Amino acid sequence: MRIKNLIAGLLYGFTASLVIGFLIAIFGNGVAGGAGSDGWLWFFLTLCVPLSLSFAISGFQFHCIQFKGAKFVVLCMIIAFINVLIMGTAGAIIVSGETWGYETVNIEGYLQWGPVYAVLFLPLSTPLVAGLLFGLRKSLNMI
Repeated sequence: MRIKNLIAGLLYGFTASLVIGFLIAIFGNGVAGGAGSDGWLWFFLTLCVPLSLSFAISGFQFHCIQFKGAKFVVLCMIIAFINVLIMGTAGAIIVSGETWGYETVNIEGYLQWGPVYAVLFLPLSTPLVAGLLFGLRKSLNMI
């Protein structure tokens, strides 16, 4: 049962990263005055590994751990912080390096500003992770 939950969480996180990457690109382009989904692949590539792994681990642990109330909020904040931190640092460095070459990537800037982005986006990313975890729990209960 735990392995099935792990695989379901991995697929759930991968699918969520596809959708979230696309929505971030559309919202970001709209705010910047453009239209379309340019850049969605970049967001997907930086988000798919941390989100898939965190939901795989969550799915693996969901059958024996029942988080409620403040513990659930803290768990969501930790998962959201880690995902945005990895997306804003390691993911951005790797995808930028593969796209434009590692010689032109500002690695120090990504490492410096990644934690700042992770903290600043907590009010946005924590409810998103909470909703995704509720969806994961419901999908695991249906399996």
